[in-house]
Amino acid sequence: MLPGGDFSYLINSAAMSGARSYPAWDSTNTAHEFWETNFGPMINTGAFRYAKSTGAASTGVWAQDINTFNVGWELEVHCSNGTWSNDKCDFDIEFLDNSNNVIAALRGRADGNYRHGLWYGPSLASLTKALQSGSYPRTNGILTFSNTSIIWTHDAADPHQNQSFTLAGVDMSSVVRMRLTNMLATSTHTGGSGGSANVIFQIVGGAAQYNLSGTVTQNGVPLETIINVYDAQTGLLLKVLNSDITGHYQHTVASQAPVYLTAIAPPGYRPLSHGPIVPKARP
Repeated sequence: MLPGGDFSYLINSAAMSGARSYPAWDSTNTAHEFWETNFGPMINTGAFRYAKSTGAASTGVWAQDINTFNVGWELEVHCSNGTWSNDKCDFDIEFLDNSNNVIAALRGRADGNYRHGLWYGPSLASLTKALQSGSYPRTNGILTFSNTSIIWTHDAADPHQNQSFTLAGVDMSSVVRMRLTNMLATSTHTGGSGGSANVIFQIVGGAAQYNLSGTVTQNGVPLETIINVYDAQTGLLLKVLNSDITGHYQHTVASQAPVYLTAIAPPGYRPLSHGPIVPKARP
């Protein structure tokens, strides 16, 4: 979907150095063919900063409030600082209720050269680091919400990832705004095709109200594995999920259309399918 557009950006903090340039990520470039789709719906509400330089580029540290929130949002997230050593793609996000109480928080930070870390918790003072895979983890995946949780689902096609998690027990139904602080994108590579660093949250859905969840086990032991979601009527592959180290998986969908779930088993075992399953209304 990136860098062109089908859905509006909510957050786009990007730095382009050397010869690298993504004009579609510049909210001030209103003449760009994708501007209306990428920025138009949220231009007065979203948080955007774009830095371009033939040398090293940086947005500088910045902050902004986003004075809206929709618990039905599905956000596609891309955070990368993997072009060059010391690149940054940092953010702090606090989810606030109408009295400015912090309900939940997310943090992204450069986590060593070419690495990105992701933290989550009930506040910035109480964070848990997401499990990581691969030598150079990135934050690429889908962020969704229920009335009582934040659900992060990492991109299963990429072996270098901050792994999926669910932050439960947080009253997301009360959230009305988001407070962004410590925002920073810095790209330092100037040779060859240049470099980039970015923090992007893109709205790709807004009506996911039904839940698929469960636990995968092998011989009674929780199994971390891939789960394929198929349309029960057509057999079409709809989504690829990952269960975590506890065997748990969770995903939100927009309808209660029946699906089949197929867990991919390790060598020596056959894949196991369940269904048809009707997604449940989220709490």
